[in-house]
Amino acid sequence: MDNECFSSFPARVRDAEAAGDWTAAEDLMARAAATGSPFWRVGLADLLCWRGRPAEALALTEAVLAEHPGYAGALRVRGMALFRLGRLSEAQAALEAAWGIRPAPAVAWSLARVCRRAAGVAAALQWAERALRVFPEDTRLLRERASLLLRLGRDAEAAEAAGRVLRSEPGDGRALATWAAARIRSLPPEEAAEHLGRLLQLPRLRAVPQLWALHARSLERAGKPAAALRSWRAAASSSPGDRRAAADLVFALRRCGRRSEAFDGLAALVRADPADAAVLSAFVYDARLLSRQGSARQVLFDLLRRDPGRRHLWGWVRRLGLSPGPTRPANRARPVQGMVRASGGKTPAAPPDGASGGRAGGRARPAASAAGPTASGGCAQRGKTT
Repeated sequence: MDNECFSSFPARVRDAEAAGDWTAAEDLMARAAATGSPFWRVGLADLLCWRGRPAEALALTEAVLAEHPGYAGALRVRGMALFRLGRLSEAQAALEAAWGIRPAPAVAWSLARVCRRAAGVAAALQWAERALRVFPEDTRLLRERASLLLRLGRDAEAAEAAGRVLRSEPGDGRALATWAAARIRSLPPEEAAEHLGRLLQLPRLRAVPQLWALHARSLERAGKPAAALRSWRAAASSSPGDRRAAADLVFALRRCGRRSEAFDGLAALVRADPADAAVLSAFVYDARLLSRQGSARQVLFDLLRRDPGRRHLWGWVRRLGLSPGPTRPANRARPVQGMVRASGGKTPAAPPDGASGGRAGGRARPAASAAGPTASGGCAQRGKTT
C-alpha cells in the first residue's frame, strides 16, 4: 500500500461510517490493519466488536497486546469484546487496566456498562462519578450518570444531570428522555402519556426514539398495550440498528401475546449478543412454548461453532433438550441433572414452565412467573465506543 493511499484512509473510513456503509468501513480498516499498524488493528477490532463479532475482535486485540502489552486502546476493546462474550470479570479487569494506564472517558463509560451488568447500577454510578471528577464536561459520561440516577429512582438528581447535558446539546435524545422521565414519572400514567403525546407532535421530537419508548411505557402503565405497541414500533423504526429499541419491541410483542412474531426478533438479538441472559431466557422459553427447539438449537450451535469459548451457551442448549452439537457427538452425549441420556430412548425431562438460566458472568435468576420472562432487562443500547 503506497503512502499516498494510506494517508487517505482515515478520511475514507470516516466517510464510510458517516454514510452507514459499515462493510466498506470494515474493508478499509482491514486493508490498513494488514500493514501491521497496531492503531488500525485495534480500530478494526473495535468495529468488529460493535458489529457483533466479539470473538474476532478478541483475537485481534490479544495479538496486539502480545506485541504492545501496555496499549490502553487495545485493553479497552478487549474488555468490550469479553463483555459481549459474557466474560464479565475478565472484561472488568481489562477495562480497569486500561483506565490505570491512560484514563479516558470511553474507558470509564465502557466500565460503567460492564459494572451495571456485573455488579449493579450503584456500582456503575460510582464509576461514572469517579470518571466525571477527571472529565467533568464529558457529555457521554454526564448522560450515563443521569440515566443511572434515574434507574436508582433519584429523579431530582437525574433531571438536573440530564438538564446539564441539554444545556450544551439541546437535541440529545437520550438526555431529553431521561429529563422527561424524571419529571413525568410521578404523574398518573394517563396524564404522563398525554403530555408525551403532545411532545411527540413536534416534528423535531418525532425522530427521538427514547421519547417514543417513554410514551410506550406510560401507555402500558395506563393499561393500553395495543397503543403502546404502536409507540414501541415507532421507537424501533426511528432508530434502525439500535439493539435496545429492537429488544423493547420484541418484549412488547411478547407481552401482547404475539410470541410467534417476536421469536425471530429474539433469535436476531441472541446472535448479536449471546451474553444477554434475559434475552436467552426468553428465547429458550418461547422455543419450547412454540415447539421451535430445532431452530433455537441451530442458532446456539452456530454461535458455538463460531466461538467454542461461549461455554455458558451449553446450559441453554440443555434446556432445549439433548441433541448432537458441534463439539459433542450424539453417541457421547453426557447425562445432565434432570435429564436422561439421549441414547436411552426416553424424552429429556423438560424444565418447569418459565424456567430460565444460563451464564453471562453469573447465573440468571429464574423467571418470576409461568408466563415466562417479559422484561427486557439487560438489553443495553449498543453503539460504537471510540
